[in-house]
Amino acid sequence: MGPQDAQRFDSLEREERDFLSFEADFTMAVLRKRPYHFEALQAAANSLTALGYFEDGLTYDERLCEMRPTDPLIVYNLACSLSLVNKQDEALDRLEQAITLGYNDRKHLKDDPDLENIRELPRFEELLSHIKHF
Repeated sequence: MGPQDAQRFDSLEREERDFLSFEADFTMAVLRKRPYHFEALQAAANSLTALGYFEDGLTYDERLCEMRPTDPLIVYNLACSLSLVNKQDEALDRLEQAITLGYNDRKHLKDDPDLENIRELPRFEELLSHIKHF
């Protein structure tokens, strides 16, 4: 990668960070008026987590899970947030719940950097074994 490529890469990172910051600010403004606006909660959780504000992202993921406790993707995202704040047992409990509810993307589970804190635990491998191979 040459100097121009590195500069372009840094610029994209900066643009992405700027967008995520804007999205977080915007969605939190919406949430001040409508605290349970589902799409705003999702956007806030995603952007805050991507910016490294894991505790804040967890708060929004918990609220989303209260609203849709049987949605496997919502529960999966909560497992990811719990993993990011090193709440390993809770993350594994939520991951098990997500799989029970129908989450079945083995490849994503094995590659998702949010689950790095729990991936090497024996229980993680056990949970993976409950997902059928396609």
